[in-house]
Amino acid sequence: MSITVRVRVTPAENGLANTTGIMAMGAAVMGAAAMLAGVPVRMPTASSAGALAAMAIGGSAIAYLFWNAGIARMGAARTALFLNLVPVSTMAIAALAGQPPRAVQGAGAVLVLAAVGAPAWWSRRSRVAAPG
Repeated sequence: MSITVRVRVTPAENGLANTTGIMAMGAAVMGAAAMLAGVPVRMPTASSAGALAAMAIGGSAIAYLFWNAGIARMGAARTALFLNLVPVSTMAIAALAGQPPRAVQGAGAVLVLAAVGAPAWWSRRSRVAAPG
């Protein structure tokens, strides 16, 4: 049995509202988990607070805004392919930071890129081979 939905099932809100909700929920859950685990609460130093703000704004909030814009523009199925590239981009960033990838990481990157690219290659190949 399969069910097909032909209407938009997500609320029609903008990316900023969606990102704000995701960030607030994440902060609430992480804060509650820290309290339940008995993690001591301390005020961060100025440099720690700056680093935290840079990671929260640049690494999370802006990334979510771009992600939501990608979903709105390309659709969820095509955008989801980019999730597979997270380990590859992390490895590339680490290499730029002076941590060269090991052979097994390079092999993994090749496998990920092949898996992400294969459907596009197969569909292009079938269009060329199909009689017109």
